[in-house]
Formats: sequence, structure tokens, C-alpha cells
Amino acid sequence: MTNLTGLSLDRNLLNGTIPSTIGQLTSLTSLWLFDNQLTGEIPESLGTPASIHTIWMSGNQLSGPIPQSLGQLANLTYLDVSDNRLSGPIPPSLGRLSNLWSFDFGGNPALNGTLPDGFAKTIFCLNGGKTNVKPPRPDSTLAFCSTDKAATSAASDGAPVAGMVGRVLGALAALAGVLSL
Repeated sequence: MTNLTGLSLDRNLLNGTIPSTIGQLTSLTSLWLFDNQLTGEIPESLGTPASIHTIWMSGNQLSGPIPQSLGQLANLTYLDVSDNRLSGPIPPSLGRLSNLWSFDFGGNPALNGTLPDGFAKTIFCLNGGKTNVKPPRPDSTLAFCSTDKAATSAASDGAPVAGMVGRVLGALAALAGVLSL
């Protein structure tokens, strides 16, 4: 099982805890456990698979802190732990993940503290609604997905298109411009 790269067990009504042995899946690149009935804490060992880029655990009943060890996942691009029962501050180590472009921790009212400053430099899409986490600066927000001008112009009605869709549409619009030359 150490060669397993993707684990998609979403929407299966799974219950119980996530085993700490999950960290032994050293080739894991994506973990989809969303919309189940999982309980307990997110294991610290989840910070072990160095190649992991996607962790999606929303819509469970996970509790306790977000593990500090997730800040060791240099390839992590997408982290969704929304709509659980997580508590405590956002680990400062997550603010140092230079590849993290989407972080959703909304819907965890017991999360608190201040979002580490590093997120402002790297994050593309952030949701911290329905938590007690404060933005790093009073003039910033905890819920945004940035857009770019190419994505806006790619939308049929000229309205901004947010999130990954916006990024993809922006790239397609730029590619279309190159191909028409």
C-alpha cells in the first residue's frame, strides 16, 4: 500500500477515526475523505507523505486542532477542513506553505486566533467564515477568491469568475489570444 497515490473515500458514510497509519502511505498525493461521518482528531502523521498536494476532509465531525505537521507538506496546494468541529488556532506552519493556493477552514466555530501573515502572499482562495479566526490585518478578510482580468473577460457577461474556474478560464483566454495571432 505504500505505492498508493490517491485515496478517494468521499461520500461513503464512513465513521470512526482516521488511523494514524495514514502517514505510512508515503506516495499519497491526494486524500479525499469529505462528506462522511469521521470523528476524532486529524492525525499528526498526515504531515508525513511529502508528495501530497490535496487534502479534502470537509463535512465530517473531526475535532481538535489542525495538526502543525501539515505545515511540512511543501507540495500541498489544496486543503479543505471546512464544516467540522476543529478548534484552536491555525498553525503558523501553514502560513509558510508556498504552494498552498486554496485553504478552506470555514464552518469550524471553535477555530480561533489570528491567521498567520504568510497566507496573504501565497493564497489564491481562502474561506474562514463561521470561525473565530481573525485576519492578520484589520483591513483584510477571511473569505476571498482572487480573479484576474483575463478570467473576467472570458466570462460571457463580463462578470468576475472566482476560484480555480477563474484561473482556468484566464489561462484559456490567454491561450485563445495566442492561437488567434
